[in-house]
Amino acid sequence: MSQSIPLDQQLFPYFQPIIGIASGTIVGYEALARQHNAEGKTISAGHLFHSHHISDEQKIAWDRNLRYQALEKFSQFPGKGYLALNISPSWIDSVDDPNKLPTLEMLNDFNLDKSRIIIELTETKGDLHKLAEIVKVYRHHGLQVAIDDFGAGYSQLDRVIAIRPDIIKTGHAFVQASQ
Repeated sequence: MSQSIPLDQQLFPYFQPIIGIASGTIVGYEALARQHNAEGKTISAGHLFHSHHISDEQKIAWDRNLRYQALEKFSQFPGKGYLALNISPSWIDSVDDPNKLPTLEMLNDFNLDKSRIIIELTETKGDLHKLAEIVKVYRHHGLQVAIDDFGAGYSQLDRVIAIRPDIIKTGHAFVQASQ
């Protein structure tokens, strides 16, 4: 990776297709953080968001930049599919005014149909009361909410009860454990 280009300019959204089981067609996409390695190969940038050596402020800035890029590109996609955006509940704790959520402001910038957006809450820890309050705001604006990797980390039953997600995504470890 080139050290002359700031890291935030090297990160980009990758649109992982989501296939509908019944139709076998693409029904939506999940926006994931990616970057290029030294050989130019596209790799996950997830390790940056889990690093203890990078401040939460920097991670939030990168995340918002990636979300903005993803929404900008998605606004140009033809069709009626949806876009799933991962958001960490611990970063939601940094929101001062629940009525001024950055994602909602971005959606307005691109005049996107909010019903085409799913907010996926990742498994990291966060203030459950504040999270439930913000989920209500997202829903009020027509967005759906999902819990990502239910059964892993902090994605447990108390979170499901508090926020009543529209979608629950289970991880493969959870499915394997139940067999």
